[in-house]
Amino acid sequence: MSENVNFHMTFPPTPAYIGRLLKIADGRVHTVAEIAEETGIPEGASSGKVRPHIQYASYMGLLNSTDFTRTPLGKIVYLEDCINNGRKSIWSKIFQG
Repeated sequence: MSENVNFHMTFPPTPAYIGRLLKIADGRVHTVAEIAEETGIPEGASSGKVRPHIQYASYMGLLNSTDFTRTPLGKIVYLEDCINNGRKSIWSKIFQG
């Protein structure tokens, strides 16, 4: 996979989508269609958001994209998000401008 230095400028990640990926990142083999169906993340010919969000979460150090599991940091973010349950969470720290 090639590195894209401008990835974060050309693709704004959706924290809720990354959270949904972290929720199902359990090492099971998922197709893109299964991930889209299970998470509600759009995956169409021109509006596909599953693959870019997996890549972004991987670049952030939250997911292992090869086996679709959470990294140690991903586990912390996932647990912190679950504990906060919709309240101001760790995402506000990660995505603050």
